[in-house]
Amino acid sequence: MESKGQVSIWVGNFSEFKELERYVESGYTEDGDSVDSKFEADFGIEYYDEDFREINMFEEPQESFTCMLQEHSYYNSIIKNYTKEQNDCLGTKYNSIILLYNFNYNKNVKEIQESDRYIKYIGSVEYDEMDY
Repeated sequence: MESKGQVSIWVGNFSEFKELERYVESGYTEDGDSVDSKFEADFGIEYYDEDFREINMFEEPQESFTCMLQEHSYYNSIIKNYTKEQNDCLGTKYNSIILLYNFNYNKNVKEIQESDRYIKYIGSVEYDEMDY
């Protein structure tokens, strides 16, 4: 759901970056109708603005949320607000992250386990657009 100043965050494990890209890419039918991405279908997301999405995959899996977020927009603001509520240690190592800015995920699906991927929603927090 669109929500200015919120970022929703997923972490996961994928075998390669192209797989992560395919997972979040929506498409179109031959008639020009929009087709949801696997990510949207898995988590029941009806719409988000792809211009406000960031994804990343790391060579070495990370257990620290701070380490995973370092190269992303609004890093300082997100870390500050996330660690107020959560521990920086994710408890498991992940090699991928998906961030949807100006979006507050509020569905019941929290994680997806498939043979070739695992993805987990870890929360939504406020970020300060002035803290870029």
